[in-house]
Amino acid sequence: MVKRKAAVLVVGGTLLVAVIGGIAWFLYWNSLPPQQFACWPPVTVDEDRSRTLVDEVSKPYSSTDPHSTISLTVDEVKTNKDGSGFLTYTLTNTADPNDPEYQEESGKYGRGGPWLDYKYQREYYQIYPRTDYITVGETGISYLAPGETRTNTLLFEEKTLAATGFYRFEVQYVGEVSFLLMDDGEVVF
Repeated sequence: MVKRKAAVLVVGGTLLVAVIGGIAWFLYWNSLPPQQFACWPPVTVDEDRSRTLVDEVSKPYSSTDPHSTISLTVDEVKTNKDGSGFLTYTLTNTADPNDPEYQEESGKYGRGGPWLDYKYQREYYQIYPRTDYITVGETGISYLAPGETRTNTLLFEEKTLAATGFYRFEVQYVGEVSFLLMDDGEVVF
């Protein structure tokens, strides 16, 4: 009888530990970035050869490809509790058309983007536009004339800005801007 009670206690204790461990594992797994975003891509940005990355040249709030005369500035990023939000950015062509070094190609930017990436385990993953949607529409290169400025706002659906951490915003042929999204929704450049 005592052996039977001991066996029941051991089996019951083992099951309790297994259930608690399973719940703890699920809660941990569910908190990881791949489960937080609306769409988590299967490969990192560097593994995805459909994008052309540019060299990063850091400036506060902005970054520029050294071969471009267009500067990229992120003006504002706002997020909501559900991970939706918006990002407003400005492209400015700083070229002087009277400069003998000026070339029209220096005022180009790609329509293949812009992209928003999330940094996870030292790698970037594209979270906007979603990689599970087929993009139909305009692609190609656009140009800004010297002195021209263009401001755009991207609206993000829920679970796009879903996790705190480092994000990178990139415009093809222009550059990229990195920012940190804090727990309270504040953005730090």
